[in-house]
Amino acid sequence: MSFLRQLRGGFARRGVGQFPVSVALVGMRDPRDYLIKSKDGVALNPGSPFNIKEDSASLSNFTLPDVQALIAQHTGETGQLFSDEAARAVYDLNRGQPWLVNALLQKCVWQLCPQGEPVEIGHVREAKEMLIQERAVHLDSLAERLRDDRVKKIVELILVGGMDPDLLKGDDFRFTLDMGLVTVEEGTPVIANPIYREIIARVLSEPYQLSIPAPEFRWKKDDGTMDLDALLREFQDFWAQHSGIWEI
Repeated sequence: MSFLRQLRGGFARRGVGQFPVSVALVGMRDPRDYLIKSKDGVALNPGSPFNIKEDSASLSNFTLPDVQALIAQHTGETGQLFSDEAARAVYDLNRGQPWLVNALLQKCVWQLCPQGEPVEIGHVREAKEMLIQERAVHLDSLAERLRDDRVKKIVELILVGGMDPDLLKGDDFRFTLDMGLVTVEEGTPVIANPIYREIIARVLSEPYQLSIPAPEFRWKKDDGTMDLDALLREFQDFWAQHSGIWEI
């Protein structure tokens, strides 16, 4: 906030040799979000003295042709091929989110196919699981964002398919849009991409996952295969106990 006040104070005396004529703030949040947070969530007064912001712009995600062009550059420099399905999967899993595109491709090229082997769709899917399991910095930051009640209530509403016009037109929804956590497709708010959707669902349900005991399957052999005789015996016991429920 002190930095923003300095900008506001210098605005009146801007000029060559006195104060920057123009300043670009590059980050993950709009200055209005800092101001709202400093006021404990109270909406900004339209007459606020911090009225020197000219515009806010968001860097767009990569398109599918952008991702294909990046992969083509890599192939041209190294000779390593990506199947069409693999290139499409890189885009589909993250909808062109730049950090995720780079992270998936790095996993494929540096860890899964380090000798220049052709990259297939299976490698891309494995790279996705590696990113999620490792809780890479970007995804760990996403999990941390979900502890913010403003973010949590928006993503929970979207995950369950609920609609609250008052909530979705407020500053909290705009905040999640600015963060790139959600987007709007055909007029409907959705989680920004499949990887985010999986991470968010896992993080929000983590307490429940930890409280559920691991299942015990009595028809499973030590080598992991199915013991059909044991399965039939278990079903007979189950039927004997509960068949009355289905009797008409």
